[in-house]
Amino acid sequence: MMKLNREIVAMLNVPEVKERLMNDGAEPVGNTPEQFGDFIKSDIAKWGKVFKTAGIKPE
Repeated sequence: MMKLNREIVAMLNVPEVKERLMNDGAEPVGNTPEQFGDFIKSDIAKWGKVFKTAGIKPE
């Protein structure tokens, strides 16, 4: 898994790749799997609060 992560991070640091992703509306980060996991957990907590406050329920 770490080898795949290293390769992806290397690709994200290629200026042409980074520019293409940014032009498509993506924000290339290139962090570790652990950092990405922490980001996902944080996002779930943040949006969960928003959905609960707004009364949004999954269908």
